[in-house]
Amino acid sequence: MWRDSPADTRLPGGETLQEVQARALAVIETIAAHHRGQRIAVVAHGGVNKTILLGLLGVPLSYHWRIRQANACINIVELDGALARVVVLNDTVHLGDDV
Repeated sequence: MWRDSPADTRLPGGETLQEVQARALAVIETIAAHHRGQRIAVVAHGGVNKTILLGLLGVPLSYHWRIRQANACINIVELDGALARVVVLNDTVHLGDDV
């Protein structure tokens, strides 16, 4: 079920993607409010990153598998009030040819 419908799945003992997204976006909003106009770095697991990116873009969680997040990748997002722009997605150039 996780592969076919991740947005509707609760893994045993875990959160749904909706719960992960709500928790992660609340943290992003708090960080952004405390650092307006600044550049900040947020580090998270790939699955959490996907929920953040989808939420900021207003894309349904059912699109979870359409975003790739390699280990140690970099995403750059510009926040301007309610508007979010994904400037860089899943960049791994800093890892060299090993990816």
